[in-house]
Amino acid sequence: MTVYERLAALHLILPEVAPTHEFVAVNIVGDLAYISGHAPFDKGAFRYRGRIGRELDLADGVQAARLAVLGCLSSLERSIGSLDRVSQIIKLTGYVNCLEEFHDLPLVTDAASKVLLALFGGLGHARTTVGVASLPKGVAVEIDLLVRFA
Repeated sequence: MTVYERLAALHLILPEVAPTHEFVAVNIVGDLAYISGHAPFDKGAFRYRGRIGRELDLADGVQAARLAVLGCLSSLERSIGSLDRVSQIIKLTGYVNCLEEFHDLPLVTDAASKVLLALFGGLGHARTTVGVASLPKGVAVEIDLLVRFA
């Protein structure tokens, strides 16, 4: 089964790519793709704006992480031509805009990890999750990836 068949089976749609300014969405170095931080962006706007634990709850954070990682994959596809070229998800870093008292940060980035595992199989990846006081455009989550491709 291809990555695209898995996307369809999971009813997942790659969103359009958010505009970038003084940086590239994906930087290719050899067989590695360094994917810049992606926020949840869909239908021309940043989604899930606010802090988890105040304006947003855990369920919102989960959806924000899913949309952000799909945005990463959309940019990756644009850069390498096909997601079927992905041979390994090496690292995911998740930034969660949350209150200091919010401690379920891993549950937020688990959503992004689950998408990657469902699409690319049991390749697994290293992961870091960090709680932050603010993110660009006030979004709840930002995700970046390091990916190996053929």
